[in-house]
Amino acid sequence: MCLQQTMYGAGGHRHVLCGKGNLKYGRIVGGMMSTSGEFPWIVSIRKQTSHNCGGVVVNKRWVMTAAHCFCSGSSTYFAKEKFSISISRNGFRNSSSQDIKISKLMLHPEYSCQRLENDIALLRLMVDISWVNADPACFPASDQSQFNVLENVQAIAAGWGATNEDLSVGTIPRMLHKVQVPILENGECQKWYRSQNKSLSLQKSQMCAGFQNGGKDTCWADSGGPLMVKNGANLVVVGIVSTGIGCARASLPGIYTRLTEYIDWIANSIS
Repeated sequence: MCLQQTMYGAGGHRHVLCGKGNLKYGRIVGGMMSTSGEFPWIVSIRKQTSHNCGGVVVNKRWVMTAAHCFCSGSSTYFAKEKFSISISRNGFRNSSSQDIKISKLMLHPEYSCQRLENDIALLRLMVDISWVNADPACFPASDQSQFNVLENVQAIAAGWGATNEDLSVGTIPRMLHKVQVPILENGECQKWYRSQNKSLSLQKSQMCAGFQNGGKDTCWADSGGPLMVKNGANLVVVGIVSTGIGCARASLPGIYTRLTEYIDWIANSIS
């Protein structure tokens, strides 16, 4: 399956290539529209009928996202029955090829709505995802040490989140958007936050990505979507959009769940 190598995903009785989208680069100012089929492993997690968070296809029965997407207040959780997964290879949020209900919601056992750490969840779907409608994502393998240290590496985040933290100015786009941001060393990220009089205690299981001058970032409703880096011809998911202060503010980069810390938990949970 995808979690054991970065070239192939789990496709039942056959292997399906993972992480093979139609990646297009361009000048990004705060973000730009993706092209059709560029990230076929990203799905929309809907609460009732509205987009709530992003998610990542692990295999044909499991999707990964951020745990905080299911928090109601600081201590309770929404029921899984309120959510569904909307899948569309072309990246248009309102043109779903497949809508699937969730049969099991698995939050990380050490996650709590009152805290930011361990912000990861797995969703077991009621029926299989059709590989006509999506592809699985690639994930770091346990023996690929290059994914443990990613400082100053350029990464790509994508989602259907707001295009401005001021919702009276920004929009929730119909087409998947993407932004390219550098991954920071955790200590440097904490210095940036302190320079803005913001307290931040990053854990080993978290990572930051963004620019000191701001301008490019993820935003509301991008939560649960992937942070990806190039590995040869493939894109590998190394982070999950988790939290931050505002969107694209100077010296306040976005905070992501560091996926290398959870590969064993994911593999054990879905096996």
